[in-house]
Amino acid sequence: MKKRNGNIITEVRRLPAKDNVKDYAEDYMKLNGKKIDFIEIKEIERVKKRNGEQIAKVSFTYISETPQSRYDKVNTERLHIKLNKHTDADIIKKLNLVDNKQGYVKNLIRKDIDKDTKK
Repeated sequence: MKKRNGNIITEVRRLPAKDNVKDYAEDYMKLNGKKIDFIEIKEIERVKKRNGEQIAKVSFTYISETPQSRYDKVNTERLHIKLNKHTDADIIKKLNLVDNKQGYVKNLIRKDIDKDTKK
């Protein structure tokens, strides 16, 4: 069973039982032959097979590496600003009126840079 939400994937697999949780993640990545940015094991349920071999039902959640995520890792940087609803209300109000917040902020910064270089 596989559920996809963007590049976040949740999957349940039956694998040979292991003692170490980390081994499940390594086995899974080897099986799929994928580069995975992050993997989290949600649940492990041990199930016995008829021949006595223990099989584990393992629920994984992982983020698969996409061409876009590889590009972003190399070429982009994320910035986060925290605004106070009370003291920065005027800024929040203005940003909510603008269609393109990123473009608006970039233009303001570039104007400021131009102003500084002309002095």
